[in-house]
Amino acid sequence: MDKHSALFDTLVVGAGPAGLTAAIFARNKDLNLVVVEGREPGGQLRMLYPHKPVFNYPGSSQIAAGELANRIIAQARDSGIDMIEHHPVRNITLLADGCFQVDLDEQKLKAKSIILACGLGLFGYRRLGVPGEAQLTERSVYYTLSDLPQWKERKVAVIGGGNGAVDHALLLLEQGAAVTIIHRLAEFQADAASVAKLHERGSEILLGWKVVEFAVEGAEASTVTIVVEHSENKQRRTLSVQRVLINIGLQTTNELIERIPCARKNRLVVVGSEMQTSIPGIFACGDVVSFPGKTRLIVTALGEAATAVNSVERYLQRRENRMVLVLFPTRKLGFQLARSLSDAGYRTYLFVQSEEDLKHFGRLRGLSKENVITMQVSAPLPGFWDNIAVSLREAIKQARVIIYFIGSDFARLKVTGHGEEWAINPSNPTQIRLSFAEFVLGKLAAKGKSLWFNLGAGHHETSEAGEIFCYTRYGLTGLGKAFELTPGLRNFEVISICLTYLRNKGNGSAPAHCPNCVTEELNVVGQPLTRESDIVPFLLRRIGKLLDEAH
Repeated sequence: MDKHSALFDTLVVGAGPAGLTAAIFARNKDLNLVVVEGREPGGQLRMLYPHKPVFNYPGSSQIAAGELANRIIAQARDSGIDMIEHHPVRNITLLADGCFQVDLDEQKLKAKSIILACGLGLFGYRRLGVPGEAQLTERSVYYTLSDLPQWKERKVAVIGGGNGAVDHALLLLEQGAAVTIIHRLAEFQADAASVAKLHERGSEILLGWKVVEFAVEGAEASTVTIVVEHSENKQRRTLSVQRVLINIGLQTTNELIERIPCARKNRLVVVGSEMQTSIPGIFACGDVVSFPGKTRLIVTALGEAATAVNSVERYLQRRENRMVLVLFPTRKLGFQLARSLSDAGYRTYLFVQSEEDLKHFGRLRGLSKENVITMQVSAPLPGFWDNIAVSLREAIKQARVIIYFIGSDFARLKVTGHGEEWAINPSNPTQIRLSFAEFVLGKLAAKGKSLWFNLGAGHHETSEAGEIFCYTRYGLTGLGKAFELTPGLRNFEVISICLTYLRNKGNGSAPAHCPNCVTEELNVVGQPLTRESDIVPFLLRRIGKLLDEAH
């Protein structure tokens, strides 16, 4: 697959345990996806703590973190999941068609949804910042166990009091090392069970002591002198060891999260119970998220990943179904309608003819109506389908609600006592509306019941025989044959509404009921429409009844 031109159902940012689990679940749901990782797959488990034992992963009483990461990576690769490695995501932006553009250093990807599983971002080891530390780094002072055999039966100091430090101390004890663990606080922050094992196995424990200096003994730095100071009485003492392991946390940078305008708390992404961020279409899981009661464990991150994927699946279903196509809206009523549809959570595609209309409806995005997309349709029509974005093609095909504003400039109606005669010239820019409406109708592939509204200004003419005709009827008459000839559209309900008729009905100036205008269904029957926008609540109710109840 050409990633540059592909439109992914979802893009997973991060290939740690949470990201890979999300990818595996997404693959099982037959979603088209890609995983993007700034370094290499496996996350902290593989890069920082490959030998650290994991005690709280179901199915294994103890497993090395690196081995667990390798198993998850292998399953992801066996599932055929596409991964882009060593390419950090630089930015994510929402496009006009409602999809997301993901910027890497040398390429741009496009997806309908995003799962953020980037942990704490790009990370490095937190350092003590004491004299002698920098000079001894990677000589006698280390921050991870990348060469476990080199620590066997050595005299070792482990500095830190969290799970990483305590679990590494236990692992070194198993390797025959003589371990002293030093922590500046009076109590460990690690799990109680791990702390109990530390006491049982005879490790020397210095609580309430902080390291203030490292000094080298011998030219080869084979022995390190550690100067520690008691946090309360400031008493100092020294101890000599062969190797030092510092596990006091990570220094992280997550510039991507800072660029995305989603709700954050303490530099973490705020999510709800469905792992949805404040931006529709962007979900998150793992260490990057914050919510009440969050527990930072591998197993909880995997559960969050599964929840995020389920939410993505529902979002994609709603995204495909909660779409409304609005063809050639009038400026005043169309603006009100688009704003109301946006507020109700519908993705709205406006098709207009003129540059002026394009600018007029473009103001909606300035009102934070990001789910309203405006497209200009100009003659000649041939080639239009080939030149629009893939996602927009899909939107047209799957739309189940179309609102067609009928104009008076696209055809001439010859009123006689015997009916109408059409004169349509699709190559004429002023006569493109009906032609485009038929074009859209021919592309529709949505399943289930659908709605087509003909919304007319209601200009009336009277035939020689005294029969009333209105421009609203044009849409129904002109599209009748197209409906009849288009396969799979038998479930379409066509509603034609004459605004002039409704507006004047209440004051007695309206003519007799227009044939084929379904106006009696409106809740405004018997009441004048003081504004055209009074029709909007009716449209929202009818659309909501069709789409919202489907899910």
